[in-house]
Amino acid sequence: MQKKLIALAVAGLVSAPAFAQSNVQIYGIMDLGFARHSSSESDGGTTDKTRNAIDSGNQASSRIGFRGTEDLGNGLKAFFQIEQGLNADTSSIGTSRQIFVGLQGDFGKVRLGRDFNPSRALVTGLDPFGASGAGNVQNIYQLQTRIDNAIIYTSPNMGGFTVDVSFSNDLAGNEAAYEKGNDNPNSRLWNVVGKYKNGPLMVGASYERIKNDDDNYEVGDYGYFEKVRAWNLVGSYDFGVVNLRAAYGQVKMDSGSFNEKIKQWMLAGVIPVSEAGKVLVSYTRQKGDEWDGKASQFAVGYTHALSKRTNVYATYAKVSTNDDAEG
Repeated sequence: MQKKLIALAVAGLVSAPAFAQSNVQIYGIMDLGFARHSSSESDGGTTDKTRNAIDSGNQASSRIGFRGTEDLGNGLKAFFQIEQGLNADTSSIGTSRQIFVGLQGDFGKVRLGRDFNPSRALVTGLDPFGASGAGNVQNIYQLQTRIDNAIIYTSPNMGGFTVDVSFSNDLAGNEAAYEKGNDNPNSRLWNVVGKYKNGPLMVGASYERIKNDDDNYEVGDYGYFEKVRAWNLVGSYDFGVVNLRAAYGQVKMDSGSFNEKIKQWMLAGVIPVSEAGKVLVSYTRQKGDEWDGKASQFAVGYTHALSKRTNVYATYAKVSTNDDAEG
């Protein structure tokens, strides 16, 4: 099966201070544009082969948020962030995003709540097409997006090297299942991410492990498995004329009746063509060992900055899968 997506849109970022005396900011992103989706097959007869619409989030997810800090003295600060996704095309509330509180100081940062998975941020941070919308790497590359009930530590910058360590005892937020007689829905996650940046060079690695008490519950974004182990290696180098990025990862998923290992990679580049314009390109591929599923994506785009906060862009993406991947 082949899928194609074209997006042409305007994305704007607004950030305005509110209640300056308490260091609270209101911020947001509004991203709307025309999108055309086409497929060689309908999705089980439930969707059209071609769809034309004004969509939200073709480059970056539309959102509104609040964040603030308070100086506690002796180099210690408290901070919080509350962020909600918006479906700007239908005037409706979208996905719940980050909501956390934390402390920061010379020791680094510790935050509690719901936030993006640092392992995912390591990979999507290299994606020229961002973490959502047309052409983004997660159309193919499998990652756990967010962590509920999270404890996340970020180290201070140590000569260009930083470390993130995360833990959750219920990463998918299955609180409603905690009732007498129900199976235990705990999905415990821990991961560690290391990244080094020096001038034009960046390299990083992550390792993630998830244990599910009962495979009747989903293991976050990975599906119904008892154990998941995943690792990623990434790197980028800015040559001036082109910024090259690459990522390679493996995911091993185990259940009582089925085990699978997925290999996946991305090669991408950002090519500046003017002070305001950049050409974006990426190729992503995924292959399963046991079920022989294969999927690939090619994406190309252009973005042009109208100001520091507003840009226009166009993206074309094509996803191809074999029969096993569709099943």
